[in-house]
Amino acid sequence: MSQSPNTTDDPVSPALRQKYIDNHLVPLWESKTAATFGKALETAQHWKWATMQSIVTETGKIKAAHVLDRRVLLKTKADRHHVYDEAATGTLFCDFQLVLPGERAHPHRHPMNALRFVVQCSGGVKSIVDGKDCEMTPGDLILTPGWCWHEHVNDGPDPVIWLDVLDVGMHYYLGTTDFQPGPAKDLPAQLPEGTFATAGVVPNLDDTDYQQRPYSPKFRYPWLETLRALEAAPERTDGSRAVKFINPLTGGPCMDLMDSQVLQLRPDLPTQKHLSSASTVCYVVEGQGVSEIGDQRFEWATHDVFTIPARQWARHTAGKEGARIFQVSNREVLRRLGLLRESSAD
Repeated sequence: MSQSPNTTDDPVSPALRQKYIDNHLVPLWESKTAATFGKALETAQHWKWATMQSIVTETGKIKAAHVLDRRVLLKTKADRHHVYDEAATGTLFCDFQLVLPGERAHPHRHPMNALRFVVQCSGGVKSIVDGKDCEMTPGDLILTPGWCWHEHVNDGPDPVIWLDVLDVGMHYYLGTTDFQPGPAKDLPAQLPEGTFATAGVVPNLDDTDYQQRPYSPKFRYPWLETLRALEAAPERTDGSRAVKFINPLTGGPCMDLMDSQVLQLRPDLPTQKHLSSASTVCYVVEGQGVSEIGDQRFEWATHDVFTIPARQWARHTAGKEGARIFQVSNREVLRRLGLLRESSAD
């Protein structure tokens, strides 16, 4: 709602001002939205595992039934005024989720894409995605594409914690959020584990249904496979290495509207500065280091999470042991819309 400016020379008469208010109109010259065009709308944020671990553990002591399926702690923007501000950065929602031994998060599905990167797990844990069992071990990436049924089962001796990243914010903007509880039904056929075990070779499928699905037929990307790919990847000009998680049938991103990669940093060697119109969530898989994002500087360690908001220069430097960082962005959405802008600098 437009408010009268704090000035004696308001060009709008009181009568016209009231008409603006009564009819939900805002003059463009007073629009807060228009005043932010071309400006960075967020500051980067940092959640330290040294603090988060005890909070997640204490949350695990809550036994209320309605909490079991949603023992999830959203990482939100610091200055929250709207549901959109529950995003960690841009349109990306991000959280730590905890499932205790013997617990089962019930099946459900929704149009929002979600991925899970396993933080801590000692075995006996799986996600079931459209009827397919996906074992969870530390560093594994598990996909739950939009409208795929999924549930989580912990039959192991210890709690499991993973990082969730979802494109919820985009669905809020588009008005396409939805939720359907289980039981799971009408499950599609799945390819067996190991179908895409050999890089560069995929099955010549007679059933074109797999090609027509708008998501990767591979739901689990084991950490050991990712490590082998990293070690085989060539070094870039700044000494870093990076591998992308892809849909093996199309070569596109593993999640239809989210890009995921692991960045490996050489010890004590800064990366090139990078600027993007995409927003990025970063999870430190291994190592310690420093990131300069905009005018902020974060010292991070293993299991920390930090964000790189759109239109902010970022540079990373690992400590003496090197580091690996899992990164998720909404880059693919911007690329398809013709809105992706990226630059690098020394």
